[in-house]
Order: sequence, then structure tokens, then C-alpha cells
Amino acid sequence: MRPVPHDGVDLGQPLGAGYSWRPSRRRSHWVEWMASALGPHSYVALLGEPSFFRLFLAGAASAGGVGVTSVCLVWIVYASTYSAWAIAALGIATAVSGLASSLISGVMVDRYDRQRLMVMSDTGRAVVLIALALSFIALGFELWAFVVASVLLAFFTAIFQPAEATFLPRLIPRGRIADANGLLTSSQLITGLAGTLLGGALIVTVGVASGLWAATITFALSAVLIQAIVPPSPSAGRGSPAPMSERGSVIVEVRRGFEWLFAHRPILGFTLSSMAFNFLAAIPITFLVFYTTVALQGSAFLFALLTALGALGGALGALAVGRLSALRHAGASWIVSYGLAGGLSVVALGVYHAVPVAAAALFVLGFTQSYAATIWSSVVLIGVPASLQGRVMGVDSLLSIVLLPGAVVLGALLIRLVGTQETYLLSGVAWAASALAFLAWKDLRTFRCEETPSPGSMGQ
Repeated sequence: MRPVPHDGVDLGQPLGAGYSWRPSRRRSHWVEWMASALGPHSYVALLGEPSFFRLFLAGAASAGGVGVTSVCLVWIVYASTYSAWAIAALGIATAVSGLASSLISGVMVDRYDRQRLMVMSDTGRAVVLIALALSFIALGFELWAFVVASVLLAFFTAIFQPAEATFLPRLIPRGRIADANGLLTSSQLITGLAGTLLGGALIVTVGVASGLWAATITFALSAVLIQAIVPPSPSAGRGSPAPMSERGSVIVEVRRGFEWLFAHRPILGFTLSSMAFNFLAAIPITFLVFYTTVALQGSAFLFALLTALGALGGALGALAVGRLSALRHAGASWIVSYGLAGGLSVVALGVYHAVPVAAAALFVLGFTQSYAATIWSSVVLIGVPASLQGRVMGVDSLLSIVLLPGAVVLGALLIRLVGTQETYLLSGVAWAASALAFLAWKDLRTFRCEETPSPGSMGQ
């Protein structure tokens, strides 16, 4: 018997199999794209919905706050200690907190009102930054204070992200999820990059603590915008938390998330492949500064430029999912974009040591990663029962990033033993080869995830 999720969607068949699509006449892809972009189902129409527009602005403000915070915390610790170990302590604290929070945050998202959780998360991050700024002004630099702040910030972020993603179906019809996800992801990539640049500018022009106050303002603004959202009444399968009768202990609820994921092979395929892809992607992304300075003989400006090109590619990649109907071939699109195209981009970095090639490769890498991430989040919102979405996201987050510390260690060892360019070539080849291996997984390769259009106007 094929596994059937709790909402009755048969994952042994293409999702939305009842959705009929017949091309009435031949038109060029460009004409279809323009008609879609300017028609009633355009991004402009999405942004015209007040509730979604507030969520859009809140997510952008929150991502900007994360960008400001990340550059300010690292810079203050570096400028105060000039110690690689202190920077490592900050990074480890963030990573460990994210790993430890992934499962409990999934349970919280499925148990409690997701809108309130987002407000709580933004408020918590603002309070943490206020306390850290006051401590820094009154007591000076204390490493333990920054480590504790990093742990708490990672915890609140781990709650905010799945709560935002799973709240989305309450605001828009099911048939617009890919477009809505693309808009949110694209705007957050851009504002996150802008926040990083703003944090650096504030440190140089105003002072090291100014960025903490700026980030506090962005998180507070996000909380106010989310609180102002008036969603439709929750209904079954549309972003509502699990009923009280279905709740058990935290351990039991986490186990249900594992059981659901492992019972549905196509969805499990995304998680297992992301373990491999994330592991191999972590090496070139983490050591991009080494590649820029060693292989390209570049400066800090070139490093910033390459980072910005990756973010720009990511913004466009997120928007492309809905435009290219990627969910009709979700499994194959995921493997080819994140696995094969991503790996070949890194191979290009390892073979050709030229700035134009690096710029193109980083743009493509950002595009494919964001494209794949938007596919995955849309698959969860369409294919996973609403009452389990938080836990499935939490389990996926835990499994897909659990190997990242090992990837960073391996990357450092390879750079030391064989060199930066060779490390990029090896990781790129292994990345592309893993994609070819996952293409042999039929359940994942052939998985389709159609968005069934919902009757009525948006949000109803």
C-alpha cells in the first residue's frame, strides 16, 4: 500500500493529479512568461493583498536585522580580541544552538499559533540585542555575553523561520505558494545583504554598537507588522496548528515528525540529498574568502562583489520557481539545480581562475541554491499535512545541516594539504557526482508537486 499522509494526499501519485492542464495553443515561452507576470496572478497581485504584503515587509525587515546583527557581532568580537578562537566560539555557539533548536522549534510551530510565535521571536531578538548593547556600553567587551547572545538569537531565528513558512498558507491560495515563497525568499536575500552592508557602514561611520541598535529597530518593526496581520479564520490544512487532541509529549511529537518523513520516500529523498549537497556546498561557500585572495589574487572589494552576485542570483532563483513551473517536476528540478548545476559551478571555479568566470559561477550558484530552497519549502507546504509541517521542517533542518561542522573541518584540511583551487575542484566534482547518484533514485527523480488552484479570491 502506498503511504498516504494525514490529509489524504497520495504521495505515490503526482500531487494535484486532479489538476487538469491543457495547452490551448502554442505560444512562445516569453509570451507566456509576460502574460503570467502581468496577469491577475502576477507578483503585483500577491503584493496587493494586505496580509501578505505585511508578511512580506516583516520578513524583509527581519532578514535585514539578521544581516546587520551577523556582521556586527563578528566584527565586535574580532576587533576586541583579534582571536580566531573567539570567532570560532561565536560560530560554534550559533551552529550548536541552531541544531539543538531545530526539533523543539518544529514542535512549537505545530503546537501554537504561528503568528504569535513570529511576534515572540522578533521581540525576543530585539530584547537580546538591547541587553547586549547596554552590556557592551556599560561593562565593555565580554566574550561570554556575545556567545550567550548568539545562542539566544539562533534559538529565536530557528522558531521564526518555520513559523513564517507554515503561516503562509493561511494568507494565500494553495495555487500561489511557489510565487509567494519566491517573493519572500528573494526579498529576504536582498535585505539580508543590504543589512550586512548597512552594519559595516554603521560600524565605520557611527560606532561598533550602532549596528546592534539598528538591528533592534528592524526586529521591532517586523514584530509590529506581523501583529497587524489579520488572517482568515484557520481551517483544516491551511496553516493551523495541530488540534489539542493530537498533541502528546515533546518526544512523542518529534517522533511523529520522524515517522512521517521516513514513511514518505519522495519527501525523504529531498532531506537525504540535501545532507550530501549541503555538506559539499559548505566547503566552497565557507572558504570563498580564501579563493578570492589566493586563487584570484583579489581584495576585500572583490570578495564583497562575489558575495553580492551570489545574493543577486539567489533573489532571481527564488522568483523563477513559479515562473518556470518547477513544481511539476519538483524532484528532478531539485537534483539538477542544487546538485548538478551547483556542483558544476564549483568545478568551474576550480578549473578557471579568472574573475569573470568566478562572477558567473557565483551568480549561478546563488541562483540554483535559492531555486532549490524555494522548491523544497513549497513541497512542504503543499505535500505535508499542516499539523505536521513544523516538525517535518525541524527534522529536515536537523538532518540536512548536522554534517556541516565536519565539512568545514574537511575543507580546512584539504586547503592545507592540496591547496585552495584543488579543494574547490574536488568538492565540485564530488557534488556533481552525488547529484548523478541521486538521479538514480526514482521516487525522488519522478516526484511531482502540482499546486491545485483554490476557488475564490486570495486568502479566502
